[in-house]
Amino acid sequence: MNNRAMKGIDLGTTNSCVAWLDGTMPRTYDNIYGDKCTPSAVWIDKRGHLVVGRKAREKAQDTPDDCQLEFKRLMGTDQVCTFASSGRHLTPVDLSAEVLKSLKGDVERSGDFLPTAVIGVPASFDESAAQATRKAAELAGIEYVVPVQEPVLAAMAFGFQNTAKRATWLVYDLGGGTFDASLVQLRDGRIEILNHIGEPYLGGKDMDWAIVEQVLVPAVLDEYTLPDFHRGSPRWRTSFAKLKHHAEEAKIMLSQSDSAYLDLESLVKESGGSLDFEYMITKREVESVAEPFIERTVDMCKRLLRETNIRHVGGVDRVLLVGGPTKMPVLRDLLSEELGIPLDFSVDPMTAVAQGAAIFAPTVEPGVDVDRGRSDQSSSATYTVELHYDKIGQELEPEVAGSVRTPKNKNLRGVTIQFVHRKTQWATGRIHLNRSGGFVVTLKAEPGMQNEYAIVLRSSWGTLLDVYPSELVYTVGNAPGQLTQLRSIRVGLADASTRVMVGKGQTLPARKTEIFHTVSEVKKGQADSFFTFPIVEGDNPRSDRNIPVGGLEVTGAEVERSLPKGSDVDIAIEVDEARVYKGTAFIPVWDETFDIDFSWGKKTLEPSHLRTQASAAMERFQELKEMAQRLDVPEAEETLGRAMKSRDLVEQSLVSMDLAADEPEKCQLHLLAFLADLDELESLLDWPNAITEAETSLEHARTISQFWGTSKERQRASELEDTVNIARESKDLEVLNRAQGAVRGFIFEILWRQPDWLIHTISGLREDLPKMKDQGAARQLFDLAYQYTETRDVEGLSSCLVQLIRLLPEEEASQVTKLNSILMPNQ
Repeated sequence: MNNRAMKGIDLGTTNSCVAWLDGTMPRTYDNIYGDKCTPSAVWIDKRGHLVVGRKAREKAQDTPDDCQLEFKRLMGTDQVCTFASSGRHLTPVDLSAEVLKSLKGDVERSGDFLPTAVIGVPASFDESAAQATRKAAELAGIEYVVPVQEPVLAAMAFGFQNTAKRATWLVYDLGGGTFDASLVQLRDGRIEILNHIGEPYLGGKDMDWAIVEQVLVPAVLDEYTLPDFHRGSPRWRTSFAKLKHHAEEAKIMLSQSDSAYLDLESLVKESGGSLDFEYMITKREVESVAEPFIERTVDMCKRLLRETNIRHVGGVDRVLLVGGPTKMPVLRDLLSEELGIPLDFSVDPMTAVAQGAAIFAPTVEPGVDVDRGRSDQSSSATYTVELHYDKIGQELEPEVAGSVRTPKNKNLRGVTIQFVHRKTQWATGRIHLNRSGGFVVTLKAEPGMQNEYAIVLRSSWGTLLDVYPSELVYTVGNAPGQLTQLRSIRVGLADASTRVMVGKGQTLPARKTEIFHTVSEVKKGQADSFFTFPIVEGDNPRSDRNIPVGGLEVTGAEVERSLPKGSDVDIAIEVDEARVYKGTAFIPVWDETFDIDFSWGKKTLEPSHLRTQASAAMERFQELKEMAQRLDVPEAEETLGRAMKSRDLVEQSLVSMDLAADEPEKCQLHLLAFLADLDELESLLDWPNAITEAETSLEHARTISQFWGTSKERQRASELEDTVNIARESKDLEVLNRAQGAVRGFIFEILWRQPDWLIHTISGLREDLPKMKDQGAARQLFDLAYQYTETRDVEGLSSCLVQLIRLLPEEEASQVTKLNSILMPNQ
């Protein structure tokens, strides 16, 4: 093998792994313990000594404040992780770099090198997290890295040597911290993602903590009386670290047995001694805890199949299982039962991503070994060859195009190139280069091996010439297709809407330029005068329902002249195959170009802010739920059910908000999903609700015009009914709302002439006196209205009512002016 060849890495939440491609077989490097996987754990002692891997994970039980685990879920945030005894502070990027250094050491101990790598990233990772992964690799001394979505890599591990002409697979990837489900299609030797769904805060870690809280903690409290014994208590932090460790071990053991014996010495240390804890945990106990998590993943898989119209693509042939938790029998049983698709676990789910990354690596490997540099590879007399071909493909006779560059003061007259298969000794003839050094050649490849061809360059006299590279490698197999963007990149607008720049499913690389307009003037020299264009990642049309990944902000303090309102801003966004985002904004008025900043990252979230947002969302949900029940709209039932599940997840996140550094991120994700469900529910209810309100308004209009209206007004009520009916037939909500507004205006035109209605409405407002902005002024108006009541002074009563409404909070005032909230007098 080429010991400098690009490697494949799975940088996992719980465990990490590195692999290389040996012919057509991906193989993993063992760590110093002889294991294929290294725990993604970092421990630092009081002297500052840093340890990575198994030993660090073991230390987490007794010294949790000196150990960091599962920091992958914090990638892309500005969190800082503290090691108490040493006082050191490391970011998630720093910690991931230490894990990568450990993997790099495993590779180098075998005599190989790790200058370049493909690193798997969850498909549910946003740009901030992917960018953080690239940074971690750089810190680890890996000079060239390509982050690739894990479902693509997993599919490569399963399908690299698959002989089918066409197949569709569902990649089910449940890791330690993330869940991804992707529909992948094999077609004509190419493996591509069709669609994806996932959640970056759902994985084995969450199951482990649920086992602790639902099974082990009750068992501990049945045996011992321990005050305030819960996960969030600093007093019991070490005890819960031990319980978490053993819960994870038990979950793994119960994949192969019906029960597991837990023996936790010194679970609790008190001044009078220590308390041990022994427990026989059963498979059924763990399964009952895990089932709700698994059902969530199954629901997402079903949604993915519906969204993709799977019948159209020919059905799913297999479910490819990836990730340690997929070894659980209950998971496999539920998946098989609920999806009805055969399961494939022919590849080790723990190393599938690393294996796929190793297979993928040759397709993106740079032409020059990055870590050695040109000076070590060639002298001034070396000829260089640029090669253009697919490094993996189905062709048994692949075509290769290329060109030869000459050293200084040399020419190509009479120079020939030849390719010789190192194993079979098959060879091309000597091919004469054209005037510019170009050539095209057809090779003969053997399946089931890595075909290595020596590149032989000769002068016109037949003398061998020094050439770099000196070999070409080609493998017969299924290759990755073009990478696609799994979530849209959008520009947020002032009205909270968005405009898509790179859409979901668009092949990479991609680039788009659009013209936008400023909504306010930017005044020279004024820092509080600015315009901003946020860049968000996600598939919701509302800007605030997506994840911010960058943006452009220009203030008056940094410009030489003012910018008028409505000025053009030409924004260009591009994404390369490594998912690196770049963007510029050209402002014609200034004739100046600004770089869009994609280093914003996700900021630390304030739990209090999330709780306030969640409270408002819960109130909105209750209103929409009551509306749905009142209107009885069958189309809204499914969305309402999904919103109820989203609400439950938000409530669970709120309870655990302060328990771990990634909990606020998880809460925000669930909250965004909840709000998106509410948006959808509201849109489904808007039309039937508008119809109901229109019918109610018409009924009031008929009644009021008959009781108080003139003959012309009664005729007008009949005409308005025709207008509403036409609006209903149009199926246009805006048209219907305008018709409804006309009906309401007509009603109030009559009502505001009626002293009885004015008196009754003012009387009803007395209940709202505590809410009014100026209660003293309100009391004076009520007293004045009483005087106008005696004389039935319509003009005076109207004036009092208007002023009282203005004293109400804005939301209350709008409710009063709605027809259905006005107390009508008995007729």
